[in-house]
Amino acid sequence: MYGKEGLNLKLMRLIFIINLVVLGVFIFLFVTSSNANFKLKAALLQLEKSRVSLSQSLQKQAIDLQNERKKWEEGAASFLEWRYVLRDQVNYAQQRIAAQMDKTKKDKPLMNTVYYTLGLTYILAVDFQPAINAFEEAVKFDPEDAFSYYDLGMLYSTYKNDSKKAIENYKKYLGLAAATDANQARIVQERIKALEAK
Repeated sequence: MYGKEGLNLKLMRLIFIINLVVLGVFIFLFVTSSNANFKLKAALLQLEKSRVSLSQSLQKQAIDLQNERKKWEEGAASFLEWRYVLRDQVNYAQQRIAAQMDKTKKDKPLMNTVYYTLGLTYILAVDFQPAINAFEEAVKFDPEDAFSYYDLGMLYSTYKNDSKKAIENYKKYLGLAAATDANQARIVQERIKALEAK
């Protein structure tokens, strides 16, 4: 029906159409893969930016932490140095006081003041047991020394964790100073309630 040339023409058209379809598929795949590659590359680029940003942030935090640690170490070293220097000074002062005590033991108000001051100095030196000892001596020379009883109550409750002795000393404080300092007396009464509740 078709001549040889008509068949060839139809065959060429068919081959041409197949080539166009194959080329279209390749173009579609190329465009799709290029688009996917572009999206993938954009996502990878974004991930790399995030990684760099996170890395820089972590490096900055690490440097900040190192600086904070250095400051803390320097502060701790300075505190410890200050504490030991102060403790040495307190011990030296105690030796000097001990040398003079025999001469002044008859002067009870002076001895009370000396021991009370020594107790406060030990608190500043963060040396609590000698502070307790000093306040105990202070009240021996003046049993009506409300301030020493207050400090003893505080030290027994916080440092020694001895509620019974803390309450005993706080109550002595209240008996001596409640009328003169109602505000502080209220605080001490609240502390006693808290200690009794333990």
